[in-house]
Amino acid sequence: MVVTGRNQIDTSDITLIFATIHRPLCVQRLILSARYFFPNLQIAVADQNLPSPDMDQFYADYDVTVNYVPYDAGVSFSRASLINRVTTPYILYGDDDFIFTEQTNLALPLAYLMQHAAIGLVGGNMYDCKTNAAGAVVKTRRRFERILTFHDRQRGVISTPIDYIIPKTDIFDNAPFYHCDMTLNWALCRKEIFDDPGLQWDAQFKISGEHENFFFQLHKLSDWKVVYCPAMICDHKHEEAEGYNLLRSRQTGWQALGKKWDLEWMLDIGSGLRMFSDFESPTPFTAKFGASSQQTPSKQHDFLRLWADGSASASISPVQTLKSARATATTAGLQARKRIEGLKIRNQTLQDQIGRLKK
Repeated sequence: MVVTGRNQIDTSDITLIFATIHRPLCVQRLILSARYFFPNLQIAVADQNLPSPDMDQFYADYDVTVNYVPYDAGVSFSRASLINRVTTPYILYGDDDFIFTEQTNLALPLAYLMQHAAIGLVGGNMYDCKTNAAGAVVKTRRRFERILTFHDRQRGVISTPIDYIIPKTDIFDNAPFYHCDMTLNWALCRKEIFDDPGLQWDAQFKISGEHENFFFQLHKLSDWKVVYCPAMICDHKHEEAEGYNLLRSRQTGWQALGKKWDLEWMLDIGSGLRMFSDFESPTPFTAKFGASSQQTPSKQHDFLRLWADGSASASISPVQTLKSARATATTAGLQARKRIEGLKIRNQTLQDQIGRLKK
């Protein structure tokens, strides 16, 4: 393997792919950060916006392959449109509001894939970045590594965090790789996976349900194995954009997911039961509990969650989750207004960040 670049790895065998709509400044930030740490990484974007001279010039300047797709084609259609444009054996995929940092380790998962032929996908670690009232950036670790258990007779699926069990673990180059069935939408995978059309991103899922459907396919329709690598880190900094939030908040994909897999419910261990039939209700993320009040405990205590890295934290009980969801719905209007008012300020901040990366 040729050693080069700021992170001391040749990434010419990897293509970063992502979809975008309404967020050109996020796109520029992601590409600039990727180019800074991995100069020879291949990059391909499916752009759902109309072509613009500024973005076309930016893509050309930073050697990015762009495929313009129809407006609101959706993330699944957009990603799938890039598969035939990828010539490298490995694909790294994520979202346009991700940021590469000095902690973005691609050497470890790449070497692991090269030596483990049965592994199809390595999911990574992510930190959500938010600016507090004092102007400091606060990072919160996001987790979504799950074991899937399908119940065909009951027409449901149970999604269990790997921290609730003892997952099979590979130690490779002194680092853990945890076996699971689903990870975050930040992963390094083999292009070979997509030789099977049934494993490609399904275009009917524009946003909601696309994540689950992709991993359901890998789990039920293939022998490929999935692992989670905590050392493969990126930052995630969500940015508001006019027109984006309306598209992002749609929930119709959940009903399509239930229909495709003949499912009525999904039990997210630690969160609650969700019915695929009512994700379009006014409070779509509210946990639904099917048992009657006589069947449920009078008091639901918090419980300790053990994380795969050895740390632990108290999880919020379902009752608290339900109260929090209602409070969030009550204040949603005020929060939306504040976000809109802060849009111009955040865009200016993005432009400042891009300016610094270019220097």
